[in-house]
Amino acid sequence: MLLHRIAGPRGGPRFWLPRGAIALPVEAAARNAWMDAPAPGRITLVLPAAALVLPVDLRNGEVQLQRLPLPGRPGAASFALAGSRLLALLPLAGSSGAEPLDAPYGLFELHGAWQRVAPDRQWLRGARLAGAEPGGAWIWNRAARRLERVPLPVR
Repeated sequence: MLLHRIAGPRGGPRFWLPRGAIALPVEAAARNAWMDAPAPGRITLVLPAAALVLPVDLRNGEVQLQRLPLPGRPGAASFALAGSRLLALLPLAGSSGAEPLDAPYGLFELHGAWQRVAPDRQWLRGARLAGAEPGGAWIWNRAARRLERVPLPVR
């Protein structure tokens, strides 16, 4: 919203979520929300708690609703866009109860369902998907205190 107010037309459309789009209260749905701007005039909202991906066209206010499949529970998931590719750093194993501090996370890409990218690599809980580009993803490896680049397969 803030991006549109700063860069968008003064009298232009605003966007909102259609009534009934989110089954959770707004505060719960916005928990761990993530946003990226893949192109001028467009943003993508990811609401893991509501299991939604929302591409938004800021020029006309059009919002698309796409269900987000989450394996188990989202844990401390993080997300990034590489062009039209949605990437996520997700827990490798769902568990009941509190997630251990040394829980392993893997890099995934959304293709109808989450598909593992770089299956030979994993990171401890606390790692974050810092960003992505067409050829690779950048992961902050908190345990090693370094930024790591992971090549992405060509699609």
